[in-house]
Amino acid sequence: MRLTSDYEQSLQQRYAKIWADVMMLSVLMLLRDEFAVRDVWMHQPESGAKLKGITWGRLPPRSIYTRLPRAFGFQQTREMPPMLGSKHRSTARRAVKEDQPIFWRLRF
Repeated sequence: MRLTSDYEQSLQQRYAKIWADVMMLSVLMLLRDEFAVRDVWMHQPESGAKLKGITWGRLPPRSIYTRLPRAFGFQQTREMPPMLGSKHRSTARRAVKEDQPIFWRLRF
């Protein structure tokens, strides 16, 4: 068991710097190539916390919702994903100031 744990630790140390990018690329390729998704939406940190009902404790790392979308060509927008119902749309709008983007959008 210790060998596995040492191996996992060495992998984590080796790939920690690129792990988030590799995972994002993998997910985007899967969505585009296998599921024929043409629009990928990600929320901004503030709207995401409201939509998920996170009102206390630690929030997810901001870099997941800022650096990664920017690095992969997502565009900031105040548009809403069509799958959101009206209740969630108004929650997301109230989460940010009027002129701030609410979501990231990537079109393939």
